[in-house]
Amino acid sequence: MTSESTKIDMQPKRVKRPRTGWHREDIKAELRKRGWPLVRVSTEHGYARKSAQATLGHSWPKMERIIANILEVEPWEIWPHRYNDYGQPVQDGNPNMVKLSHAGRPRNVELQVVK
Repeated sequence: MTSESTKIDMQPKRVKRPRTGWHREDIKAELRKRGWPLVRVSTEHGYARKSAQATLGHSWPKMERIIANILEVEPWEIWPHRYNDYGQPVQDGNPNMVKLSHAGRPRNVELQVVK
């Protein structure tokens, strides 16, 4: 195996993202159907009561992952404008600016292979 093929194998896989995201009311309705009002999502995961509500309007990768897990989808399916083509959270809708953790490293996000 050449070093060039190793470089290709180590690159992150692209994820399949929808063109448009879910409407905030659709997210809330789907959560309620599953027995998870926004207040419960926040408090049962150790956050303040309005945390999940705030995520509907502002990017918050941890809470987005929690909501997506409850809805059994990936966060980039709900908020495609908040993630780049590799499933990493982006800053201010710019796919070239990956959101960093407080330690200055790219956020740890699970990737999904496009089939």
